[in-house]
Amino acid sequence: MISSRQKINYSKVRLKITSWNKKTKSIWKKASKNNIIIWGASAKIIFMINALNLSINKIKFIHDSTNIKQNMYPPGINICVSAEPKKVNYDYFNVVVGAKNFHKIIIPKIKYFYPNSEVFLI
Repeated sequence: MISSRQKINYSKVRLKITSWNKKTKSIWKKASKNNIIIWGASAKIIFMINALNLSINKIKFIHDSTNIKQNMYPPGINICVSAEPKKVNYDYFNVVVGAKNFHKIIIPKIKYFYPNSEVFLI
């Protein structure tokens, strides 16, 4: 939080946003070389996809453990959120962790249910 006495250095903020934008688009471009699964339908990942106008053509599934999100469509993405898988899938996917703050819980699940896939943290 910024107090009323602190000055905001807009140049630094702009640089940080530009850097994040480039890094995110670079990672998404790598992930988009194959079919994508998003694990964790967080507001952060949905905002990022829409705000940066990232291609959604390769997204095949969106998994989330939150019951209230399941069977719903995230804004701007015409893919229904499904529950976490119940069986192992040996197909190759690029899995993007959508809830980065839960990556320590999510990544082991990804490695178990999609053992042949690559994981991307954005």
